[in-house]
Amino acid sequence: MTTSTERLCEWDSLPNPRFNLYTIGNSSEVIPGVIRPLIAGLFQRIDAGSARAIAEQLDLLDVVPCLPPPHANWVGVIGGRAALSITWFATLMGAWQLGEGGGAWDQYLSATDGHDVSSQRLDDEERTRRTAAQVKALRDSLPAIAAKDREEVEALAARERPRDWSGMDAAALWAYVNELRAQVTEAAANHLHVSMGAGDYTDLLNKLGYDAQERIIADEVYFPTIGSSQTDPQTGFADWIQDFPNPSDFYLLMDARAIQPTNNQNFSKVDDPFIQRQLNRLNPVPATELDSVADEWSALDQYTARRAYVVVYGEETMPKFYSDKLDFDAALFHPTYLNDWTSLQLK
Repeated sequence: MTTSTERLCEWDSLPNPRFNLYTIGNSSEVIPGVIRPLIAGLFQRIDAGSARAIAEQLDLLDVVPCLPPPHANWVGVIGGRAALSITWFATLMGAWQLGEGGGAWDQYLSATDGHDVSSQRLDDEERTRRTAAQVKALRDSLPAIAAKDREEVEALAARERPRDWSGMDAAALWAYVNELRAQVTEAAANHLHVSMGAGDYTDLLNKLGYDAQERIIADEVYFPTIGSSQTDPQTGFADWIQDFPNPSDFYLLMDARAIQPTNNQNFSKVDDPFIQRQLNRLNPVPATELDSVADEWSALDQYTARRAYVVVYGEETMPKFYSDKLDFDAALFHPTYLNDWTSLQLK
C-alpha cells in the first residue's frame, strides 16, 4: 500500500490529488510484474472511461470526479505496475453505504499503516438510499450483462485473431485500438459492479433462509484460512489453475484423499463414494489416452454439478499476442506457465 506523489517511470499514471492511496493487492494477481508502455497507456484510457461511466450511471460525478488520462482514477500505473486506488473505491462504495462504514478492502490488505480505508456514508441519507436502490437494480441484471460481455469478447477475439495488423500505420492502428477500447471500457465498468458486490452473495443466502455472515479474509492468507479444519468454512469462492491439462488435476478439489487438517484444497470436504470409484478408475488413464474416457469424465462433471459440491462460474482465457516481427506459429504459449521465451524467434 502506498501513496503516489510523482512518476517513478515515464509511463506511470499522474497522481490523483484526491484519491491517492493504492494497493497492488488483487491487481498484481491479474497482471503480475511491470507492464509495458502500450498496455499502460491503454489502462489509463480504460480507467478514465470506465470510472466516468459508472459515476455517470449512478449520478455520482460530484462524489468521485473523474480525471482524464494519464491521471489515475480507480486503477493507476505506479512504478510500472497496475495498482488499485483504495480511496476511490471506498468513496464510491460509501455513496450507497446504509450501515456503518464497510471493510471491503480488508480482503486485500494485511496492514493499513494508520489509514482509514473503510467506506464512509454520505451525509445525504435520501440520496444514499436512492443510490443503493440503483445499485441493487443494476446488480440484479449483472448475470445477463456478464453473459453478454463474454459473448462479445469471444466474438471479438475470433474476429481479431486472424487479422493482419502489419499493414496498418501507427495512426490507423491507434484509431482501430480506440474503436475496440469502447467495448472493453463498457465491460470494465460492468466488472466494477461485480467487484464491489461482496455483500450480494450473503444477501442471497439469507433470502434462501440461511443465517449467513460475511467474513472478509486478507488475500495472502485466504487459502490457508479456508483450508484449515479449525476454520471449517461453509461456503465461499476460490479459483483453480490447472497444473497440467488433465481432468484429474481439477478433481483434487473433490477427492476425499486430499482432505487434510491444514492447506486442504478439498474445500467442501467432499467424500462421495461414486466420485471416488470413478477417480480410482479414471485417474490412472494416461493423458495420451484421454479421448478413450472423455465421455466418462464428462458424465462425472455432470454428476458433481448436480450435487453442487462446487459450482463453476467462469474460466480465464488468455490471448496469444506478439509483435508481427516474431514468428507467431513458432512461439509457444502455455495457459498456466504462459510464454516459453526460448521459442520466440524473429521471422
